[in-house]
Amino acid sequence: MFSLKANNRDFTKRNSILLVYSDVNASPQLLSIVKTLESEDCLLRVVLIGDNNLRIAQDILSQGISLKMLSRRGKYLSIVLFWSVWLEVIKHRPKALYASGQFASAVGMVCSSLFRIPTRVFSRHHSSFHHKYNMKFGIFVDRLTNKLATHVVAVSTMVQKILVVDEAVPERKISIIPNGIDLSSFLKVRSKDDGDINGNRADKDRFKVGIVSRMTDWKGVEYGAKAFTQFLQKFPNAHLTIIGAFSDSYEKVCEILKPLPAESYKLEEVRLDIPVFLSDLDIFIHTPIGSQDEAFGIVYIEALAAGIPSVFTKSGALHDFTEIQNYAEIVPYMNSEAIFEAMLRISNNLSPANSMMPEELLKNYSLDLMGRRYSNLILGNNIS
Repeated sequence: MFSLKANNRDFTKRNSILLVYSDVNASPQLLSIVKTLESEDCLLRVVLIGDNNLRIAQDILSQGISLKMLSRRGKYLSIVLFWSVWLEVIKHRPKALYASGQFASAVGMVCSSLFRIPTRVFSRHHSSFHHKYNMKFGIFVDRLTNKLATHVVAVSTMVQKILVVDEAVPERKISIIPNGIDLSSFLKVRSKDDGDINGNRADKDRFKVGIVSRMTDWKGVEYGAKAFTQFLQKFPNAHLTIIGAFSDSYEKVCEILKPLPAESYKLEEVRLDIPVFLSDLDIFIHTPIGSQDEAFGIVYIEALAAGIPSVFTKSGALHDFTEIQNYAEIVPYMNSEAIFEAMLRISNNLSPANSMMPEELLKNYSLDLMGRRYSNLILGNNIS
């Protein structure tokens, strides 16, 4: 545990805000909230729970924000982290506390409630995971966090429904604020697209397929991998890149891809410049295994903004688009054959989902708008 101070300011003033983050490495979304609050002349202090080398730590410090790092090394040290956050609350006496990340949200809501901080806000970034797998302690923590917060941010209407129906959260406590992206970076990708997937290709069957997802079972990465093995038989020069943390389905994905030529696929844990990655793709795949498995699914919005021909299952934020089938191939859950067939339709320019999503529909997912909505909520203004 250590403290990095980029400034020394009086946190007893009117708009003093304590931000507590966990379960994050790089996050343009959380950084946008920091920047927007800073532009409102708030006095900010960030507590970041995680490793010392997190990219977001450097991003926050570059904004001149006071930052305290807390290392999370195991569940038995959770009481130490709780005490550290509690001391931050006592020391700085913020008028509002905002938390993001399951651990930060639980600790932040308990500490701020005990100290009677008037505005206690957290973002619900997960959906029905704890209910689906009957994780009783997780359900208990969710309910406690919900109860202690004055405001709960649902990142999609689906998360709002889970909060209201499954966890009995009063609707008056819930604000829907979709995650935002740097739209301009992704919209630039569209300029290279001439509407024909084979239009500018020297090698007509050199299709580049991409997946951006943590390799965990509910993300359904293995179904995309299986579909690619079929696709490769049809187009031997095709290439698959999967970007995402190696988690519980990593070995399964490796077994599926193992019989393929080594040069036909690549697995990467991290790539920061996703717009550049998407700009080089011909087909993008994101296929969670259930309608509620994604709370949001920011890669949906990124691919739609970039205009990359995509194969999706409908989960998270996609429930908020009434005509999503016009802009992406929507396939059944856990069905590699359907994914393969959708890939063939895209590769042959036969997909009915051949229109780029209008920019007007994407404006609701801009990073700047998201930051303003959070700022208004945390500061007690009307959000829009």
